Amino acid sequence: MDSKNPLHILEIIEEIVKFLTRKDLVHCLRVSKTFYTATIPCLWTILKIRKERIRKFPLKPELQKYKHHIDTI
Repeated sequence: MDSKNPLHILEIIEEIVKFLTRKDLVHCLRVSKTFYTATIPCLWTILKIRKERIRKFPLKPELQKYKHHIDTI
């Protein structure tokens, strides 16, 4: 991470990602390690379970890893 680049300041990214769609958040995961760190909590805040996607639902290890971010199921 280049600390001189304001686009890679974790605190700024954390504020920006709060306003993005889930689709955009997934794209942000791939930008850099800093973006990944800032984006993961937003993606795991609300967990939606749909019948048609139950097979794609995260496995237990992922749920355990990110459970502290989940606010709503």
